[in-house]
Amino acid sequence: MKQQLVTRAEVAAQIRAWLAGTIDTVTLAGWAFDQFYALELAVGDAETADPELVAALDSLLFLDQAAWQPSHEELRALAARFEQP
Repeated sequence: MKQQLVTRAEVAAQIRAWLAGTIDTVTLAGWAFDQFYALELAVGDAETADPELVAALDSLLFLDQAAWQPSHEELRALAARFEQP
């Protein structure tokens, strides 16, 4: 069975859940890691997919490392962009 690739709306929902405290940092980073590599496996090279989506997942998969952590404002703005049709 073919795996459904992550959507911008799903990324936005995960970011919103993290900002609301519904999921923790490790959970979000792990989810982003899984989605990034699922995308890479599906398309052969994640860089050929939606560049902003790939960049968001790449950023989120390191969320549990303070040196790489985007600000809450950056994540809110990203979620808002990804919620746009």
